Amino acid sequence: MVAWLGKTPVESFPHPAQAFLREPVFAHFATLNEDGSPSVSTMWVDTDGTHIILNSPLNTGKVANVKRDPRVAMDVVPQEYPTRALWIRGRVTIFNTDDARDHIETMSWKYRGQSYQVRHNEEPRILLYVLPEVIEGAGLEEVELPGFFKVLRKPGVK
Repeated sequence: MVAWLGKTPVESFPHPAQAFLREPVFAHFATLNEDGSPSVSTMWVDTDGTHIILNSPLNTGKVANVKRDPRVAMDVVPQEYPTRALWIRGRVTIFNTDDARDHIETMSWKYRGQSYQVRHNEEPRILLYVLPEVIEGAGLEEVELPGFFKVLRKPGVK
């Protein structure tokens, strides 16, 4: 099942950010609990060029949080070189359970170099598609500059 929350797709985000998200980098994914307090999960990350794609077990707090309030934030960093980073604010606009098992298998090969196999046949999963509204990044250009910081904002978002 695929559920769409957003109506207007945005153009794809910059190529250096897309290439970075295709590396085995980690997202620290922040959602809002029902009481308004933040919750953070470390997750594998993927992209289709327009969305950031996260794969989660279906029955988790983070999934309940984004179904109630789709606003999210994340930082994305490589484990070995955390001065390269993306900071993203956006909304979960698509929930997809149809392709989640195949996707987690692909992500396992990307991150672990082997089949997923952990509760693979019994654990229902879901893909969360985050549509970025603000993307900030450091260290993603061809030339590294001290203190480099670039902010890309969707029009109308502060």
